[in-house]
Amino acid sequence: MGWTLRNPLPTPNTLQSVAWTGKVLVAVGSGGSILTSSDGMKWSQQNSGTFYNLNSVAWNGTRLVAVGDECGILTSEDGYSWTRWTTTDRTRLLSVTWTGSKFVASGYQSVVFSSPNGLDWSKGAPISGSFSVQSVVWTGKLLVATGLNLGGRSAPNVFTSIDGIVWDSLNVGGTVPGLGS
Repeated sequence: MGWTLRNPLPTPNTLQSVAWTGKVLVAVGSGGSILTSSDGMKWSQQNSGTFYNLNSVAWNGTRLVAVGDECGILTSEDGYSWTRWTTTDRTRLLSVTWTGSKFVASGYQSVVFSSPNGLDWSKGAPISGSFSVQSVVWTGKLLVATGLNLGGRSAPNVFTSIDGIVWDSLNVGGTVPGLGS
């Protein structure tokens, strides 16, 4: 079975992330784009209420959370109607995941936020160092985040945490292609 390109989509913007609620696929992307589809073939554009890039979306069984630039956090129970929340921190959020008990969002400058419900967010201690945390996932036992040193000349890193508060860094070695050693 292969992949089929679905065009035209109702937006020219780049899509960054997709989540499945059990009823609807929700894709988010640049310019505040949110698309929904019940079958993955026909897509409809939804109003996000923002023009900031949306970089990641996650589902916890009752609520969708999308995160993006300027620390934008959007929530929805159905994928169609969205509410925008803004933290006082204007950091770019790049990834969000659900752990089974809380959402964990991460991003630029090692920032990590968590929320038990997607509505009440608290900023945790940053992951040590100056990293852009590109992605975070929950394995069922452990949060795993990947990042890149903002200094630009060090190896990519992997970070692990059991609670989203205390993080351990694992340097995976090597250099970033094109930047030298």
